[in-house]
Amino acid sequence: MRKFVGGARLAPVVGLAAVTAVGLAAEAQASGFQLKEQSAEGLGNAFAGSTAKAQDLSTIFFNPAGMTALSGHQGQAVMSYIIPRAEFQADSATFAGTGTGLDGTALPGARSQDDAIDDAMIPAAYAMYDVSDDWKIGLAVNVPFGLVTDYSDNWVGRYHALKSDLRTIAIQPTVAYKVNDWLSVGGGPVVQHAEAELTKAVDFGTIGAGLGIPGLTPGLNDGKTKVTGEDFAVGYTLGIMLQPLETTRVGLSYRSGITHELDGDVEFTNVPGALAGAFPNSGGRAELNLPATASLGLYHEVNDQLALMGEVAWTEWSVFEELSVFRQGATTPLSRTVENWDDTWFFSAGATYEPTDKLKLQLGVAYDQSPVPDATRTPRVPDADRTWVALGAGYEFMPGWEANLAYTHIWVDEARIDLDNEGTNPPYEHNVSGKYESAIDIISAQVRVKF
Repeated sequence: MRKFVGGARLAPVVGLAAVTAVGLAAEAQASGFQLKEQSAEGLGNAFAGSTAKAQDLSTIFFNPAGMTALSGHQGQAVMSYIIPRAEFQADSATFAGTGTGLDGTALPGARSQDDAIDDAMIPAAYAMYDVSDDWKIGLAVNVPFGLVTDYSDNWVGRYHALKSDLRTIAIQPTVAYKVNDWLSVGGGPVVQHAEAELTKAVDFGTIGAGLGIPGLTPGLNDGKTKVTGEDFAVGYTLGIMLQPLETTRVGLSYRSGITHELDGDVEFTNVPGALAGAFPNSGGRAELNLPATASLGLYHEVNDQLALMGEVAWTEWSVFEELSVFRQGATTPLSRTVENWDDTWFFSAGATYEPTDKLKLQLGVAYDQSPVPDATRTPRVPDADRTWVALGAGYEFMPGWEANLAYTHIWVDEARIDLDNEGTNPPYEHNVSGKYESAIDIISAQVRVKF
C-alpha cells in the first residue's frame, strides 16, 4: 500500500476545524449518544480496523500508538454531515393518576412527530509533529459525544421531553513511542468540556386542578422547565500497536470514562401565579457519567492493492444508570429518570482497494448494539440496534495533499417507548406509548496535508 508524501502548511487547516468544533453538536450516530464520526477515511470502511490501520491522523483518537506508522509533520480537518430521520407514532396517550378524574382519558396533543432530529455537522481536527522515527507528538480536537432531539411543543410526549441537547468537545494531547519494529505504545490526557440543555413541558393545569385552583385545565395550561449545565473534566487514552508482519497490524486501545458534574440553572416559565411560589428558578446540578471504551482492530494487506480489516469495540454504557437533576444544595432530586443502560458491542469489517498509487476505494459494514433497554427507553434517546453500510474514496490530488469522501447509510431497528406513570408521585408526565421508525445517512469529507 502506498505511503503518503508531500508538503504544505498545517496551522490554518487545524485551526479552522478546531474553532468550528466549539459551536457544533449532533444527534449521536453510534450507540447511545456516542459519536464515531471522527474521520472520513475511517467512515469509508465503517470504522473497521480504525484501531490498527493508522491510515490517517484519526489514529490519534482511535489508537494513539498508530502515530508511529506515519511520517512527517501532518494536519487534518474533517467534517461529517449527519442526516437522521426519526418518525414517531403514538399508540396511546392518556392522563395518569392525577386525582382529577381524568385517569385513562385521552391526552391532548399531536400523536405523531415527522422528524424530531435535525441535520447536524460533526467536526474533527488533528495535528502531528514528527519528532523522530520513534517519537511522535499529536493533538486531536473531537466531539466524542453529542445529542440533539427537539420535539414540537404540542406533542403528546411533551411532559417527558421537548429538547435534549448535549455538546462535548475534547482536546487530546498525545505522545507515541516505537519500542521496536513490532511494538508501539501511545497515550495522553483527554480534557473534555460538556454542556447540556434539557427541556420539557409541565402540566400546571393538572397540578392546579388537583389542588382545587380554579381556572386551570389539565393538559391545556402548560409551562416549561429548562435545565442547563456545563463542566470540564479529565480522562485519558492509551493504545498499543503490534506489527507481527510487515503487512499486518493489530491495535488495542482504551479510552477512559469521564464523569461530569454539570452545574447550571433550573428555570420554569409560564407558571400560573397561584403556583409561582412552588416552582422558583434556582441553581441546579446533575451528574453525567460518560462511558469508557475499549477497541481491538486488525489490518492486513493482502497485496499491494488490497487490504482487509476488522474491528471489535466495547462501550461501558452501564455507567449511565439514571438522569437526576438537583437544585443546588438539595439532596432530593427535582426529577429522576431511570436509565439502566447496558454495555454494548460494535462489530465491523471492511476492505480497501487501490487501483492506482493516488486513488483508493473503500467498503465497510458494521453492526452496532444499542445500550437502551426496552423498559427504560425515553423520547430523549429513542435508540435501537443499527446496521451500517459504508462506501468511501481517497485521492492524492497533489503532492502532500490527500482528500477523502465517504457515505454511510444506517438502518435503525424499530424502537418502542412505553411510559406508564400510573402510581408515580408526582404522575404529571402522563402515559405515552408508541414506536419510532428511524434511519440515518452520513456524508463525510476530509483533507490531510503533510509538510
